[in-house]
Amino acid sequence: MNYTSYDVAVMNYPLFDKREDVSQAAEKFFKAPPVEKRAEVPLYIHVPFCTSLCDFCIYHRNLASQPERIEAYVDALLREIEMYAGEPYTCQLPIGSVFIGGGTPTVLTRDQLIRILDRLHQSFNLKGCDITVECHTQNANLEKLIALREHGVTRVSTGIQTLQHKARRDLHMAGSPDALIQWLAMAKSIGFSGVSADLMYGLPGVSQEEFLQDLDQAIKLQLSHLSVYKTAVFAYTKLYREQQKSMSPPAALNETEMRETFYQAHDKLMTHGYELISAQEYGREKGLIRFWDLTYDGYGDNLSFGPSSFGYINGYCYQNESELDSYVKKLQGRVLPVSRISRRITSKQLMERAMVMGFRRGAVSLFRFADTFGYDLKQIFSEVIHRHIKQGYVTAVGDQLILTRKGLYEQGKVSVDYMQSIFQGISNLKRKLCIGSHEMP
Repeated sequence: MNYTSYDVAVMNYPLFDKREDVSQAAEKFFKAPPVEKRAEVPLYIHVPFCTSLCDFCIYHRNLASQPERIEAYVDALLREIEMYAGEPYTCQLPIGSVFIGGGTPTVLTRDQLIRILDRLHQSFNLKGCDITVECHTQNANLEKLIALREHGVTRVSTGIQTLQHKARRDLHMAGSPDALIQWLAMAKSIGFSGVSADLMYGLPGVSQEEFLQDLDQAIKLQLSHLSVYKTAVFAYTKLYREQQKSMSPPAALNETEMRETFYQAHDKLMTHGYELISAQEYGREKGLIRFWDLTYDGYGDNLSFGPSSFGYINGYCYQNESELDSYVKKLQGRVLPVSRISRRITSKQLMERAMVMGFRRGAVSLFRFADTFGYDLKQIFSEVIHRHIKQGYVTAVGDQLILTRKGLYEQGKVSVDYMQSIFQGISNLKRKLCIGSHEMP
């Protein structure tokens, strides 16, 4: 087993600490002196419902089979937004980008989505802010899309994953390839400033050639943004259990083929007018959506609402309750629904965070680091940087350290090497376990 490769995304830093008292989350977030400042903040909302559950999905979600549970979630979410907006620290944060993901946000009714969007506009300054909503082609009809557009949504996204009929059927993915393409055309016609789609390589039953055919077809659609994700099969997914019982096809690609597929996809996108936005995201117009720029720049706060969502406020990383009932119950009692929290970030970890998160975007700025911290990052992290350059993960270009294709594919490994203050003397296996659980050793 490779103990230096990370299939779990490096989503936040510092890592959670089981010894921290989550009942004091509000006191920690809002009462302590500000640890840093930023111009704009990203805001994420997690909607934990889907009409069907794909076999490979790793995200927290529930079947949308009980309307009363969905309504209880919406009520709780509105209260969570209200509670954060009622705090002087967070109500004044300028929001630069909003992303409503899941799950499947468009499982919610038109009226429920409007209530959420209206509450956001009432609670925070969203002037000039881009707003994305993830959609499913089977429940984001024309009426719902028009309502989203009328209530400030600037961009919609859907998960294609694959356009191969057999793979979609075998992996229980709802919607035909033709329906997906028709939906994307409809979304483009409504006037959103951006329409996006996700693709996955390495899905069982999908060859490298078939994935690249899917990518070619997606590029021909002239979408503003495409995401390309590596398939990772985790032990808690249905796909893993079925593969263990030989009930599902094994992975179509080995690790060498996975890497080569990513390289070909990256090169293809770059030659067709797309620019790298983050380690998995490509856009035709880089400023069209700023969510990844703001989330992964490594500086300042990240607001996050909804069950299981990850955020960072005033030096503390946090995750909300994953179980819907626990999330709702806490908010009914007007308690922040936080389930895990980090220790407060140290001055050294602030610099580490700028590197850990910055490389998720594909590059870090030497000037911004020096302007923020008063130090040359090449001196602070000289040994790691030289090693990464020698290994072919990073190259220096002007003011930036930029991930190469190899570095983009191994972005998790690159980022983890900058977690020096918590992983000193820790084995590679222990590091991998910590990253997998997002918790301190």
